Amino acid sequence: MGLEYGCGRLQTAGNQCAEDVFSSSDNKLAFGFSKTSSPTNATTDWCHYVVNYGARFPDYPKLGDSSFFAIIGVNAYDSSGQFVGSDLVAIRKPPAGTNCPKSIKFGTQLDLRDTSNARVFTPVPAQQVDDSNTGYIVSRNGNLPSTNLWIFDVRSDNSTGAPVFGAARKLPVKNYDIPPDATQPNAPQLLDTLDARNTQAVQATNPNRNKFSFWTQHTIANGSLSRVRWYEIDPVPSTPVQLRSSEILDGRSFYFNAAISPDRQRLGSTAAFGNSFVIEYNVSGSVSRLSPRIVVGSSANGGGVTYLPVLKIGSGPYVDRTCDNNPPGEGFVCRWGDYSSATPDPNPPSNRQRLNRGVVWGTNQFSGVANPPPNGVNWRTQIFSLQP
Repeated sequence: MGLEYGCGRLQTAGNQCAEDVFSSSDNKLAFGFSKTSSPTNATTDWCHYVVNYGARFPDYPKLGDSSFFAIIGVNAYDSSGQFVGSDLVAIRKPPAGTNCPKSIKFGTQLDLRDTSNARVFTPVPAQQVDDSNTGYIVSRNGNLPSTNLWIFDVRSDNSTGAPVFGAARKLPVKNYDIPPDATQPNAPQLLDTLDARNTQAVQATNPNRNKFSFWTQHTIANGSLSRVRWYEIDPVPSTPVQLRSSEILDGRSFYFNAAISPDRQRLGSTAAFGNSFVIEYNVSGSVSRLSPRIVVGSSANGGGVTYLPVLKIGSGPYVDRTCDNNPPGEGFVCRWGDYSSATPDPNPPSNRQRLNRGVVWGTNQFSGVANPPPNGVNWRTQIFSLQP
């Protein structure tokens, strides 16, 4: 369609899918899309809408899509902060054009459940590189430890065009559990490594398999440390199939906050690559003496994963105004980000289209200031492109 969609965690309406909070009983999920394929003004070049959530707070919005829908997954909480289920919102894509439709059609599936009727947690729709009429979503098991991930799908009703939400389908995986928080050198504060939820997903054709591949990852326990596990999945069968999976870990450091993407090139009728991938993540540890940094690995043409020593070195420990020096009180665990991203370049420069591989763009954070001010933060963002 030549449109761009966005999603984030903001408390103002704008050019992204966001938490739009007016009061404890008036929560909204704000979203928008661009009027053209090259928006330059965040206000005038975008159309803005909201989904009313009432007293239900839509936390942790994650955005993906299919040919027909923009798909948002959220974790919902009531006014007391109690988790009340994970939801999907499927928004019908409008016709291409520079005008904003007066209204947008959408449908919701509230309180997603697995095949035993237990709640799942954190639905993450895939960003589709190659168009498919079906959108696919991955979710963590509700209770941990677990040996299951859950795959959902969204299709379009042939008669009405309304979204049709598929039931949960179990993907058996190796056991996983909530990871411990990461240590760092020269500071007692720990870094939040999350709760084993998946944080992003990309779906694209893998020409070597002649099928769609669904790529995702999460941070999981590695004894007293944390590790990253990644997956290449075929989400289409009634029982989804794990095509490839591996883990990134060692006995000294914490690995966390990853993102993975294949190198699939897709622009109009141009399509190439898709069997190689890049995965990027943070590493930290008091024993290994590694300050929060960014590291990257990649697999070329279906081969094993190789790793760069480091992409961006941390300048020291991460300590900001959200964490203090009084363990184990509130704030001792610093809120590290969980919005690393990776997506393929749809049109990589011709001089980088070699060895049958494309290019992947990534974004992650690191500790970038050695001595931040007391009321400041020392995380910084790095944007980069790599060829597997």
